[in-house]
Amino acid sequence: MMGVLFRAPVEVGSWSWDIDFQGWPGVGDLLACLNETVPVLEGEELLRVSVISVRWREKGGGEGVKITYPVGSVVNESGALEPFHIELPSGLSDPMVSTIDLIGNGVWFDEDGERHEADQLVVVFVTSVPGAIGFELQVHHDIWSTYAFDGTPHPTIREKNAPRLARAIEGIEEVFRIEAEPGEPTYFGTSDRYGVRDPQPEEIFDGRGPDKTDQF
Repeated sequence: MMGVLFRAPVEVGSWSWDIDFQGWPGVGDLLACLNETVPVLEGEELLRVSVISVRWREKGGGEGVKITYPVGSVVNESGALEPFHIELPSGLSDPMVSTIDLIGNGVWFDEDGERHEADQLVVVFVTSVPGAIGFELQVHHDIWSTYAFDGTPHPTIREKNAPRLARAIEGIEEVFRIEAEPGEPTYFGTSDRYGVRDPQPEEIFDGRGPDKTDQF
């Protein structure tokens, strides 16, 4: 199989965690959350962070500002993200961090077991709201399901990739000591606790799953 993946315009699956927090989480609190969870994703080779994107907004509301940083400029000698490397935006008088997005590549395996890299194999971001930190994990590809986007069955590809995603979700649950909350179904997939649910039996015709390519 060629190492080419189609990426759905919306998530195929998503999982979120809400972590209670006293007060309004700051940039250091969000980075601490990421420092605990990124190693779980790195351990499964689902994410190698290259850039972090920090979104700021005025504490009282108004327009926001996004600043991106190469990951090498915001980590310490041990590789942990450090808040004192994050510059405050000059255009805001009273900035509050809103969201931090992680951008990077992940490894997936084809049916022959060959390794390939894909940009944003997983999407990870954390958000700050009064009283909580929100952590979300999303996937946008079909390798986590038994069927490709065009309905072709590819169970071997699923077997080589989906267990890694399941272990990562379980690992993040262990970090937070909170069960994952599967996201709402989309046209491209439905999440269960540890992965992407296969189509229902009534959606399978002549051994093929539903064709989703009309939405690309």
